[in-house]
Amino acid sequence: MRPKEASVYQRTLQACRTCRRRKTKCDGARPKCRHCSSRNIPCEWPGGGAAIITQPTVLSPTPTAPDLTPGQSVLPETSSYSSSLGPEALSSILPSREALQRCFAIFYEKHLATDFCSFLYKPQFEAQVASNKFLVTAIICLCSRYLTYEEARVHYGRASAQEVQTSFTNISKRLSREAMDQPSVPNIQGNLVLSLSELLADAGSGHWMYSGVAIRMAQMMRLNKEYHQKHSEQEREIRRRTFWACLLQDRFLAYYLAKPHTLAVRSIAVCLPSNDIALAYGEVTRGMTLNNILDQFNVNPLSDTGILPYLLKTLELWGEMADWYVYNERIRGDLSPIDPLSRFARLSASLQIWEDTFSPPLRWSDANYQMHTKLDQGRAFVSLHCLLRGGWCIMHQDYLPQTDGDSILLDFTDPAGWSLLHREPSLISTCLSNALSVGEIVASYIESDHQPSIFVAVAILSAASPLLWIQYNQDPQEFHAEKARAGDYFDNFLSLFMSWRDVWNVAGEWTKQLEKMQELYRYAYLGEVNFSNSTATESATSAEEASIPESVAQTSSPEYRPKPGDGIPQGSAPSLYMLLRMNRITNLDLRAEYESSIWSALMRES
Repeated sequence: MRPKEASVYQRTLQACRTCRRRKTKCDGARPKCRHCSSRNIPCEWPGGGAAIITQPTVLSPTPTAPDLTPGQSVLPETSSYSSSLGPEALSSILPSREALQRCFAIFYEKHLATDFCSFLYKPQFEAQVASNKFLVTAIICLCSRYLTYEEARVHYGRASAQEVQTSFTNISKRLSREAMDQPSVPNIQGNLVLSLSELLADAGSGHWMYSGVAIRMAQMMRLNKEYHQKHSEQEREIRRRTFWACLLQDRFLAYYLAKPHTLAVRSIAVCLPSNDIALAYGEVTRGMTLNNILDQFNVNPLSDTGILPYLLKTLELWGEMADWYVYNERIRGDLSPIDPLSRFARLSASLQIWEDTFSPPLRWSDANYQMHTKLDQGRAFVSLHCLLRGGWCIMHQDYLPQTDGDSILLDFTDPAGWSLLHREPSLISTCLSNALSVGEIVASYIESDHQPSIFVAVAILSAASPLLWIQYNQDPQEFHAEKARAGDYFDNFLSLFMSWRDVWNVAGEWTKQLEKMQELYRYAYLGEVNFSNSTATESATSAEEASIPESVAQTSSPEYRPKPGDGIPQGSAPSLYMLLRMNRITNLDLRAEYESSIWSALMRES
């Protein structure tokens, strides 16, 4: 037995811990094997009771810790430091319990329920912090943007929330790369949280990449099916919610970036989320799905299910309408929108049937909003109606005739034979009435809870152009009496986005897009171009960028964005549709481009 035992012992020491975790072949060379050397990653070897970690040769000496007050933590100063950390070192840089609890509280309040479908069971998650470092650091990088200067200094030893965010973003990205081929529920959740953080930071294309990793992991684990019977009911519910969070983020990012979505509704056979009480008790799902939810209104009352299942069904229908707009189907389909067989008509009918089934407590009113707010469902209620009203605006705005009432502006017809100046009163009325409803909802939201919201942003970007059409179109037949109200609502949109810029960088870009859209309408209908607003926004952005500490700027990775001739058309005028996009992908001169094709831009002729 001794030779056999000795052989086994030698074989165990032959591979370093890094290669074992990665399941790669190790040549056993010490102090650093060939695999770790070629990739410049830490090489870990067992040595007595502790691991011997050989760091990359490019690692600079660990910086000396500054003098800190009690309770402060020290974070790495550069991204090269965070990229060289091994698992043992990584655990030592997590902040104190008080700092973690602060970020968790922010996450629970601002993002968990609506943006991530409550995909965490809080007691279980907080008990497993040490084993979910990727998810934890992703939550910190998302929520540290809301910290005060004092909280950043006391808990993290940094001068600002931005420095904390940059440090933990670097760490979280490194952990995402390491877990790229390790599908698990926490890794999916971590990538979703990191993706949203990148979106809010307006950081290049990272949001699209990390959400894509999360979606691929969810598909690999078959989270879209009820194939997880070996797990507890509580774990199965968490898996369902994680999948629905993937769908939610897939739909939003696809709309913001004008890209096709990844998850197909026809492949979804997983139940909609239960309420939080059922999750805590580990109850069996009620079996409500996207396909049977219309039949479940009487079987499962709102008091048992909560709003989330209805929000997700609305998201599904909104996503189909957003796709119609993204693909610019007006110039692709050969049926008119009033033809019952057209996709436009079928999508409109589906949304109308869904809205008609709403019970009185689900319909929009200030009283219902206050009631749901007291039940801690106010944001979900606003989110549902933002998607519902925004959905009616997305498709129908393509049929707003852009004309000054005096000139023949475009000699162009769509494949259905409709002129781009064709007037269809029912389509115009539906679009404009719902745009005004969005304005009403946002006004109520500003009065009670003006915190940043992805759903509110979606509704604003959907309704902005129709409200401008009411203001500047010279035809008195359509909503002429609502010009002042439309103008007030649009101003509310701008003010709200501006108020979000301190914590959401992307809100600054949304503000610029609304201002450019307004300039486009003013130039088209009044012959005026007023650069004062956009110039002020640009100046504010430049001032914000200049205030970024040098240590933060140096640790920022290069960001990929498409450029003319490198991902977007070269020399083409931007369309109004492109101005709605979340990422400002070009800085083409407004005056020169719009003078040549102002009406084409308004009509989305492309």
